Amino acid sequence: MRVSVICSPKFIVLFLSIAICADVQPQTGNNFVSAVYSYPVPNSTENPSRTTIGIRFSEAIMRSSLEKSDFTITGSSSGVHMGKITLALDGRTLIFTPDNFFLYGEKVEVVIGSLSCLSGKNTTPYSFTFQISGSKNIPYNYVMRSLGSMATSSNPDFRSPWIKSSVMVNDTLPVDFPAIYITKNNNPAPGNIYLADFKATNNDKGNYLIELDNEGNVLFERSTWPSYATDFTMQPNGLLTYFDNDLGIDSTDFRYCFYGMDSNYKVIDTFQAAHGYLTDDHELIFLPGGGYALIAQMDEQLDTRNLVPKGQTGDSNTTIVASIIQEFDSAKNLIFEWRTIDHFAISDMTNTDFSFPFLDFTHTNAIVNDGDTAFIISSRDLDEVTKISREDGHIIWRWGGNNNQFTFINDSLLFSRQHAVRRLKNGNITMFDNGMFHPTPLPFSRAVEYHLDEQAKIATKVWEYHHDPEIYSSIMGYVQQLDNGNRLIGWGGCDSGYAVTEIKPDGSTALEISFDPGIFSYRAFKFTKDQFKSGVPLQVTDQDITLSQNYPNPFAGSSTINFHIGTRSSVTLAVYDALGREIKTLYNGMVDAGNYTSTFDGSNLPSGSYYYKISTLSATLTRIMILSK
Repeated sequence: MRVSVICSPKFIVLFLSIAICADVQPQTGNNFVSAVYSYPVPNSTENPSRTTIGIRFSEAIMRSSLEKSDFTITGSSSGVHMGKITLALDGRTLIFTPDNFFLYGEKVEVVIGSLSCLSGKNTTPYSFTFQISGSKNIPYNYVMRSLGSMATSSNPDFRSPWIKSSVMVNDTLPVDFPAIYITKNNNPAPGNIYLADFKATNNDKGNYLIELDNEGNVLFERSTWPSYATDFTMQPNGLLTYFDNDLGIDSTDFRYCFYGMDSNYKVIDTFQAAHGYLTDDHELIFLPGGGYALIAQMDEQLDTRNLVPKGQTGDSNTTIVASIIQEFDSAKNLIFEWRTIDHFAISDMTNTDFSFPFLDFTHTNAIVNDGDTAFIISSRDLDEVTKISREDGHIIWRWGGNNNQFTFINDSLLFSRQHAVRRLKNGNITMFDNGMFHPTPLPFSRAVEYHLDEQAKIATKVWEYHHDPEIYSSIMGYVQQLDNGNRLIGWGGCDSGYAVTEIKPDGSTALEISFDPGIFSYRAFKFTKDQFKSGVPLQVTDQDITLSQNYPNPFAGSSTINFHIGTRSSVTLAVYDALGREIKTLYNGMVDAGNYTSTFDGSNLPSGSYYYKISTLSATLTRIMILSK
């Protein structure tokens, strides 16, 4: 295959010309580099017709070698596909974007010949197949139909999100602005509160993005009529983001996506799922290096009669709504995709009537970037929290639900239909436990924190909060750890009107905010204006700890790592491979304040990406280094 190369400052795009498929035999040994991950998943089914194809290798690819590579994409009905190849910013992931969509129901074969790596090695020829869905995915699914009916506002004054709204402080609010009540205020943490309200009943109140201070003054408001918004938050780079549920014409309409606003509330960017999938409104997280991850959503008709648990009855034409994790680099190249339908079974669903013709399969509602090597995801309808590898997509562990691998300590309730899973600085995990199926006489929701021993698979409850009186929120909800030790709880779909409660470490209430009954906010956040500086931090950090980039990098034998500790502390410095397995502990013990140097010897290790991480009681920092022999 002959290609021509077009260079740009950030990446190289290659346009395919004549493709010639040749039979190749896998090559192994120290001189060859293998593919570690690809999407779609090999042998997977129900893939969208507009899918792209991604292949990641264990080492960085030499761009010049792509000009001479054999890369063939063949549909069983559509034939050979022309298109473009993008080398992602990680230097290891190739992305093929076909000029034309694949045909429904066809089988697609991918063959890529050997490529040269920066290390001087060659990649092993790689091939796989996948199946395109036999029917067009439903872009306007059952979930959106049901939510859309309760989200419409009576406000006729629709303001496009691209137009800056006025900032309002103690000013006259719109007539349909929801009533907000500060019912308790006892020295809460500094910062402003971010909400996106929407109504669940037929009333005359509108749907708004809202920023409040601790006194209840409205600092910013923007109508989202005729739809509603969710997840109004501040990202680590200072960007304000929210999801607009205005579907528009169909899932390809640009309006149905996450918007990014600058500090002046001006929309400057959008973030949307790839492959024609519906962008899900639950989560958008920014990653080190400027990339980001979100959740997508797919609909598919399946015969579930042989897929449901024994004793249950499926349906010959069940509509399945499944979730997809998609990771993009800073150039918005899709570099990782993880579809729940490829890794979970329909029978993994809990408390489900499988005879119903519509199944909201996993309802994934949270993503956590866990140390640069893994994602932790929350799947509500499985009652499960799952850790997956960002390198090759394998499942690292499963916590909760029918496939639980952990022993629960100090918690007989377990969690049920959970939201807002988050990793704290100390390594513990918090969540909003909706408690829909708690084994209690009356349902209630709680905020809960667990310490996880991921090696021994033990989950110990170390903290929880119940409201007095009890609050039950069957949907939505959020828990946020604040810098001063307080915790902010957003009560989500609470019918009694409770919206936000801020709790002090002693359990007393610092702040409480309510709406009128029937007004909800998916999540609630609190941030100070200067909480996030420009640029995306690698992880939540302590200003007294710094971790420098190793040098040289890439390196062939050994490399030097420098770090700084501001106060006497217990420190662990360790190196991990791309799958998150510990390779070597460089230091583990107490150190005084000062600058330190450590040397890592990789002469006996294969080339590839490695991670080194420094951990103290208050922070964790991780960086990537490249071993290239």
